Amino acid sequence: MLILEIVVRRVFGKHIVELARKDKDVLLIVGDIGYGVFDRYREEFPDRFINFGLTEQTMIGAAS
Repeated sequence: MLILEIVVRRVFGKHIVELARKDKDVLLIVGDIGYGVFDRYREEFPDRFINFGLTEQTMIGAAS
């Protein structure tokens, strides 16, 4: 994985937490993302975090 990819993921992880603090309607759906990118989000908003694992089709259906 490129360094830039890691940085982008961490920045996104930080900003999604800030957004969720401001808007209770933010729900994070992930597909088995590792690297601890969303650990803080999951800890702070466990009821608004769904990890579908490696099932992209299910994620799309749930999001719609």
